[in-house]
Amino acid sequence: MSRHIKALVVEDEIKIGNYIKNKIEYLDSGFRVQGVAENGKQALEMIKKSQPQVVFTDISMPEMDGLELSRLIRNTYPEVLVVIISGYSDFEYAQKAIRYGVFNYLLKPLEDEKLSDVLIDIRKSLMNEGNGRERALLYSDGYVLNKEGAKYIILYVCVGNMIYDVRERELTEHYRRAMEEIPWRAVMDKLCGETYAWYLADEYACNQKVCGIQLPGEPSETPEDVAGHLLELLQGYTHLAVHMILAEKPMEYEKVWSRVKQFRFLMQKKLAAAKTQLLVAERQKEHPQNVLEIVKIKVNSYMKNYFISTDLKGFGEEIQKVLQYMMQNGASQQEIEKVCLYVIKLLEFSDKSGDFGFLEEMERRMQVAIGLSETEEELNGRMMECFREIERYMEQLYEKKMESRVLEYVDRNFLTLESLEQVADVFGYNYTYLSRLFKKMAGMSMNKYIAEKKMNMAKRLLKENPGMRIEEICELCGYSDCRYFGRVFKNQFGVTPSEYRCSDTASDGSLK
Repeated sequence: MSRHIKALVVEDEIKIGNYIKNKIEYLDSGFRVQGVAENGKQALEMIKKSQPQVVFTDISMPEMDGLELSRLIRNTYPEVLVVIISGYSDFEYAQKAIRYGVFNYLLKPLEDEKLSDVLIDIRKSLMNEGNGRERALLYSDGYVLNKEGAKYIILYVCVGNMIYDVRERELTEHYRRAMEEIPWRAVMDKLCGETYAWYLADEYACNQKVCGIQLPGEPSETPEDVAGHLLELLQGYTHLAVHMILAEKPMEYEKVWSRVKQFRFLMQKKLAAAKTQLLVAERQKEHPQNVLEIVKIKVNSYMKNYFISTDLKGFGEEIQKVLQYMMQNGASQQEIEKVCLYVIKLLEFSDKSGDFGFLEEMERRMQVAIGLSETEEELNGRMMECFREIERYMEQLYEKKMESRVLEYVDRNFLTLESLEQVADVFGYNYTYLSRLFKKMAGMSMNKYIAEKKMNMAKRLLKENPGMRIEEICELCGYSDCRYFGRVFKNQFGVTPSEYRCSDTASDGSLK
């Protein structure tokens, strides 16, 4: 994202507040913390003035605590996201935070990975909010709003994969066309007939809808049966995967909105790219093993090894194994995206000389690649294209690191080096490759490069030390044979060392 996300930190201990500020900006360069408030009252004044998009607040503070601040933000600035960062792990605090609409609840001391995940979630949430798209409602002829005694089957539908950034035209246009191919009114009329009234509401992303079916009494079918019929109907009009989330039982009108919010969150968490799903909310559990954490450990270990050894062998194969492992273990689209972003963040953190514009573009392209993939094979192929480009980028970093290290070593040791083989042995590089690389970075062979450095040193010594014997200068410049030294000097400058010393030009170190 090119536009920074404005944030505010609220913490009564200023040192801790600045620490949190620095950690947020370090973990995600897309965030800019505009200030640190010492209490809730000061925070409200700063929110009014600077209009942040996110507030990170402690709970225990003088004058106004973090929970009261969260309640006031929800009532006065409902568009502002609130993240609580607290030392309190008490369930009662967490319950109150949820009731006040808090975006997330993090415990001190802050762990980099958990905070980084929350920052990614914030970015995705803000990408979807306020996109300006008119959210249309479609009703059946007999639908009555909040009909007395009625219950509702609510189905949250996503056609294709998750879209996080609604400004990404390639994705939104692709799915807009796909959604237009589905005759939604005809589908809903066929599903409900004359038995049930219904409505259909657009969601934030153009490929998501909320389907509400109004039941006058006890239905003859379960919500799962109804969802299954809708799934079959939709599959008749689209070749894309269809994802659906529903509740086990019909619900009262008052509960619909809160359930839709739960379904939206669950869809983001559970949607498996390119794989049709029918998910009953009450039956969804965490994986027995946390796939994301296992993969992050593996990726982190591999990337660290790369930056220590600059050994790129097998990078593509390793990444492909990681992707296959995730898909085989039911990883969600969100988890796959987080691992991809994790690789990019590791590159950013590990090599500050890198091209951040390239990494930002790769992040965008990965999200598009995942969003457009219609099969697991296509997903794997598109992702490997991105990672092969990252591999080429890493190879360039590798060469730059190698050039820097080799040149630095040669510049430090040119007086004692006799051949490129010595350098190859020191760094463990292939002689032929190192020879080609050295010529590319220095514009000449290493032997010529060293000879030039020695001759320039000799010229400087001759100029600055008129009383020093030629034999001494020869030895200082790494030559044991004075006659050979003289021949090399003459080949380089056109005169012997003695002639250079006696020449008028020796005073300024140049030869005309």
